Amino acid sequence: MSWNSPEARKSLLVCSAGLFIAVALLPCFSGRALGRDSRSKSAFTHGREIYMSSCHGCHRLGKNVVKPGKDIDISDKLASLEIFSDFLSKGSGAMPAFPQIVENRTDIEDLYEFTRSLKNQSWDYPEEDPPENEVPTRKPRPRKDGAR
Repeated sequence: MSWNSPEARKSLLVCSAGLFIAVALLPCFSGRALGRDSRSKSAFTHGREIYMSSCHGCHRLGKNVVKPGKDIDISDKLASLEIFSDFLSKGSGAMPAFPQIVENRTDIEDLYEFTRSLKNQSWDYPEEDPPENEVPTRKPRPRKDGAR
């Protein structure tokens, strides 16, 4: 069969069209289409859900409403997943431990990544969405000598 024959030209045209279609469809089979980025998005969403249910009460917008100045944006507890996990497994001061989060590898990884996303944010509460309630504080214990 000669390359100038009608059959050869037809075969070449079919192969070229197939190659063109394959190259044109390549972006459809990238990581995003195969679910890699959707896992990242669902991991981020999952981490946010854990944060909102377990952390947001005291760490609104990445801050620390119980102990101002100990905010996420300056925390060294986010240096690594291991440090973060260790910190959450033990708790600290007024912060309780969260062993149920640490024991679930997906939960701790997703929470860590979401919490890291809050680091170095300089957020403030929008005027239309302030915290619902004041943060409760402990009442001072009466002193034994009766003084305040």
